[in-house]
Amino acid sequence: MKKFLKRLHDKLNTYAARRVNSYRYNKGLLSEIEYNLRNEFLKEVEQFGVDDFYQNYPPLKISGRRNTLSRFSVYGMQERLNKGLEVLDIGGNIGFFSLYLSRFVKSIDLVEQNQNLTNIAKKLADHEKIDNVKIINLDFKKYSPEKRYDLIMSLAVHGWVDMELDQYLKKIKSLLKENGIVLMESHMNYYSGGDDLGESLKGNSHFDIIDRGMVDDDKGRCREFFWLKAK
Repeated sequence: MKKFLKRLHDKLNTYAARRVNSYRYNKGLLSEIEYNLRNEFLKEVEQFGVDDFYQNYPPLKISGRRNTLSRFSVYGMQERLNKGLEVLDIGGNIGFFSLYLSRFVKSIDLVEQNQNLTNIAKKLADHEKIDNVKIINLDFKKYSPEKRYDLIMSLAVHGWVDMELDQYLKKIKSLLKENGIVLMESHMNYYSGGDDLGESLKGNSHFDIIDRGMVDDDKGRCREFFWLKAK
C-alpha cells in the first residue's frame, strides 16, 4: 500500500511539474533549451528528482535538487582538478554535474544505465557544444574500457550498482591509473536508505582514505564524501 501511495504521489508531482513547466515557458520564464529538457525528463516518473532535475546546471541557471557549485566547492575540486585529467563518472544520472566539470579537465566518460537521463545529458552537451564528455548508456557492471582514469567519481551510487562493496571497489581500482584517485560519496546519512560508508571503507583491502568531509547540498540531507587512493 505504501509503495502504491508513493507511486501515486510521484505521478501527481510529475504531472503538476509538467503543467508548471509549460506555464513558466509560456510566460517567458524558461529558456527553450530548459523547457525542452524538462519536457523530456518529465515524460516518466524518475526515481531521483521526480518533479525536478537531480542536479542543477549553473551556466544556464537550470535548477535541480543538488547544487553543483556547492558540491564543487565542498568536495575541494578546485584544488584537485586540472586540464590533464581523464575522469570516469559512475552512475552520473542526468550528467549536469559532469558537464559542468568538463571545463576543468581533459575528458569525462559518464556511465549511466537510465537511457532517458543519458538522452537529456547528450542534448545539453550538444547545446553547450561540450565535446570532451562521452555519455555512455550502460550498466556499470558491463563497463569494460581499455583506458584507465586519473579520477573516478562514485557519487551516492554504490548502493545502486548491484555489486557487493568489495567487488565494486576492486573494479574501480582496476580502472584507475597509477597514482589515480577516487571521490566516493555515501548515500544520505540519518535517513532511511542511507548508509555509513566510512565504517564500510575501514579496513578495505583496496583503498586508503586520504581526505573526507560532509556535504548537505540536497535540502539539508547530509552525505559523507571520501577521497581515496589505491593501496
